[in-house]
Amino acid sequence: MATGSSQPDRGPGSTRAWLRWARWSITTLVALGLSYLWCRLLMTWIGFGLHPVIWPWCIGLVGGLTLLVGLAAWLDRRPSRSIWPPRRIALVGMAWSLICAVLWYALSSPFSRDLSTAVGFAAAAWWLLWVWLMFLVDGGWPRRLGILAASLGVVALFLSGVKANGWDGASRPEIVWRFLATADPVVPAEPVRLSNGTPRMSEMGDYPRFRGADGLATVPVRLARDWSRDKPAVVWRHAVGAAWSAMAVAGDQAITQEQRDDDECVVCYDRQTGQEQWVHRDPAHYRNAGTGDGPRATPTFDGPLVFTLGATGILNGLDRETGQPRWTTNILTENDAQAPGHGTVGSPLVVGQYVVVCAGGSHDASVVAYDKVTGKRAWGAGSDPAGYTSPFLLDRADGQQILAISTQSLTAHDPRSGAILWSFPWHNDQSTNCSQPLPFGELGVFVSANYGLGCALVEATSGNQGKWEARPRWTSRTLQTKFCSALIHEGHAYSLDDEILECVSLADGRRRWKRGRYGHGQLLLAGEVLLIQAEDGRVVLVEATPTEHRELAAFQAIDGKTWNNPALAGRQLFVRNDREAACYELPLESPPDGLSP
Repeated sequence: MATGSSQPDRGPGSTRAWLRWARWSITTLVALGLSYLWCRLLMTWIGFGLHPVIWPWCIGLVGGLTLLVGLAAWLDRRPSRSIWPPRRIALVGMAWSLICAVLWYALSSPFSRDLSTAVGFAAAAWWLLWVWLMFLVDGGWPRRLGILAASLGVVALFLSGVKANGWDGASRPEIVWRFLATADPVVPAEPVRLSNGTPRMSEMGDYPRFRGADGLATVPVRLARDWSRDKPAVVWRHAVGAAWSAMAVAGDQAITQEQRDDDECVVCYDRQTGQEQWVHRDPAHYRNAGTGDGPRATPTFDGPLVFTLGATGILNGLDRETGQPRWTTNILTENDAQAPGHGTVGSPLVVGQYVVVCAGGSHDASVVAYDKVTGKRAWGAGSDPAGYTSPFLLDRADGQQILAISTQSLTAHDPRSGAILWSFPWHNDQSTNCSQPLPFGELGVFVSANYGLGCALVEATSGNQGKWEARPRWTSRTLQTKFCSALIHEGHAYSLDDEILECVSLADGRRRWKRGRYGHGQLLLAGEVLLIQAEDGRVVLVEATPTEHRELAAFQAIDGKTWNNPALAGRQLFVRNDREAACYELPLESPPDGLSP
């Protein structure tokens, strides 16, 4: 006989339902985290071997495994009575691999987003699934160890089938299948010329050195803002040797640097046809598994000469017409200096009778000048290791100064003697400065850097008795440029802050906007628009305005990872990366009625 409403049965199983959900949820999250750590560790290992950067990942991996085991033991205290059949284990394994593939497809570099890479990441993460199941499934040790051995075999097969193809700008590894990898391009004898048009002389201009004639990457060319009907036209396009050098353009010549076999080469191309005119070779080969082979610096035109600096420190003064050397030296051996981790990068600066370079020597040899005619060392100053910037000539009302950014500071030098006029500390925890200093106003110099440093506007003044003082007007954590330099337009600085375009006011360093993903590319200013060479090879036009991010036009100029600076000479755009180079004619803004272009 019923005496009232019965209470629900709360057996041991029902009271532990929330524990089962917690167990599966927490262990799944931890296992996914371990998958990320393992794949990151694996790809770093493939790319660089047992590099010191691996050890933090190893610690995280071991710590995560320990946490996973502890969670499993704490959340599932009762003995398991169910034995998972192999079929169920296989189904869970396939689901796990799918999760890993999707996870790594989303998180991997845009240059590695292909199905084969995602499948490879899933295979690499399979053994983590079995570590997980070993502590949550009672399947018998022979079966456990057998599946673990098979899983490790899959991982070994994956490792034997892939190789690292360097890093992208965010230090994410690019992994390719060995059987799909292509050899380095061979420079063809005849470039592919796709346009028969020749620009008018009024539409031609020069871009004679790194970041143009003024060193500020600004060009007085008014480009059309709508490319939907009048599209950029390819003049020529062909393969080139590996290098991150840009092109310097003057007259009918376009000169760059390339790695060809075991020679570091300075190569001169005909501007209109892309035909090779001459090659100067130096027996040198800079190698870096992460950032690629070959020279980095851009040549510098100066009258009948052209000056080049290779990644191993070889400084050349070459005859512009023939490529024959007038003189050559090695700035590292001559100044007892060590090359930075990614090679000697700074481009030569011509100031009067001198060619100025950042050698990075420790005894009055950080910044060094050579006589441009004879190649003899004229002066040296400073003791800081070299960064990845180029010397810059600053014109002030009270005289010229040579600005140089090392790993530790921004310094200003007297162009005649090299004496340090003033110095401002500028360093981060990576000792990596890559972005050029930029003048602003009568006294200001804008600087920016990555790795948590940000940007600053430095003012240098000369007091009584000629003593200089440099102090910041403001500092900010905005606009953290990695290896892209900024542009200044109408009181605002524009550049890429970790792959995203950002606009900052130079009045106070505050951000106006930050939008548009272009990778770790480069940019220049053409009239009122920013021309961005994105890391994936696109060329994009963006309005140079502080009010909003406004993208105007875009096209795919070249393919693959592109870190090289573009060069805009008149209406001709020269782009290149470590595999190919191209010249385009860009549409110009229509002139007012009644006026000729």
